[in-house]
Amino acid sequence: MSDDQKKIKGIAEIVRVINSQKIIPLLKVKPIRTASGIAAIAVMCKPHGCPHIERDGHSCIYCPGGLDSDFEYSPQSYTRYEPTTIRAIRARYDAFVQTRMRMQQFERLGHSVEKIEFIVMGISGSGNSTSLSESVRLSEFSAKKCVGITIETRPDYCHENHIADMLSYGCTRLEIGIQTVYEDVVKYVNRGHTIADVIDCFRICKDAGYKIVAHLMPNLPSVSADRDIEGFRILAENPDFRQYGLKTYPTLVMRGTVLYDQWKQHLYRSYNPLFLIDILAKMIVYVTPWVRIYRIQRDIPMPLVTSGVESGNLREKVINRMHDYGLKCRDIRTRECLLEGVKGADDARLIQSQLIELLGTDILGEAGVESGYEQLFESYDVARSDPDQNELFEDYDMAGVEPGNKELFESYDMVGVDPDYSRSSSIFII
Repeated sequence: MSDDQKKIKGIAEIVRVINSQKIIPLLKVKPIRTASGIAAIAVMCKPHGCPHIERDGHSCIYCPGGLDSDFEYSPQSYTRYEPTTIRAIRARYDAFVQTRMRMQQFERLGHSVEKIEFIVMGISGSGNSTSLSESVRLSEFSAKKCVGITIETRPDYCHENHIADMLSYGCTRLEIGIQTVYEDVVKYVNRGHTIADVIDCFRICKDAGYKIVAHLMPNLPSVSADRDIEGFRILAENPDFRQYGLKTYPTLVMRGTVLYDQWKQHLYRSYNPLFLIDILAKMIVYVTPWVRIYRIQRDIPMPLVTSGVESGNLREKVINRMHDYGLKCRDIRTRECLLEGVKGADDARLIQSQLIELLGTDILGEAGVESGYEQLFESYDVARSDPDQNELFEDYDMAGVEPGNKELFESYDMVGVDPDYSRSSSIFII
């Protein structure tokens, strides 16, 4: 390399360092992907026999996909055409290749992958790997840190032995498909477990320190709109179902399912799309401030849906409808300051430190103590004149605060009565 080339390279490096904080945000594509400070990387497991079918002889009446389904060789409850499944097929379901491809994609879009949350999809129960301990050891020295592992599972695969296995993997969050809080509906859709299983599963998982994300399905067969809204209220207010995250998946009619046959025989009808938006708006108003809504609809291409949701931006439409009704969504994602910047606010504005206030909520203060633990949710919020307009502080520069002092806890959960048995399922250092 010549002297001129070295000078040019040095100048380019100086410009990169000086302007990185200004230029990189302008080059970032889809900034909402990492707006919460973590890059979520989902990996799809290789298709395998559904344990529900092996045990009971049938799957849930609405569940698409599977080894011998209309969608050919696909993971159970998936169709081969979801973005995550497409990436998995390209990688021949190799978890390492899927992870590397997704990380490279994030970096090409201008995102940092130094903090990764790993999501394992398409699995019920647990597995093991002889290379697990070696992977854990190597990750300790990696520049890209896995700060959380999420596994999707079912209430009947969350017993003590399953929990112990998943803890050994380093799992920090469980996504559990409960779908409904009504016993008669669980039986009608052939879910394969009871509501008592759900309650017991939640208790075991919270005692182990897991964050729980509940999956709920509005518009299931035999459930009216009023019952859907009431079921959501029960999920939000009953301490037996206390969760830290939520995904609502309005029921979709997919070919190859029992529900599809019922739909053809006029035994089932989906909500009208506008009516569904109204119902979801009235449901989400019950969401508590310590819950994050991860999704409001499934990531299935609309052309594959026979009946059900008809638009891919359902969350946006629901939030707009809530505004029309004068209702407010209080979940963590909606209140994050950084998301306000992503939506178009001035990212460069400084928030005065005196505007940041610590808000504490005794989660179980309304309904008693559960499993012998007190649960506390604390958040640093940007105070507004209207408390309902408070924003959850995450990653803004604060005037008058030393950079090294920006270690704020977003939340601190599950404080044991006995300090020797305290545990936290959610601490975020910013």
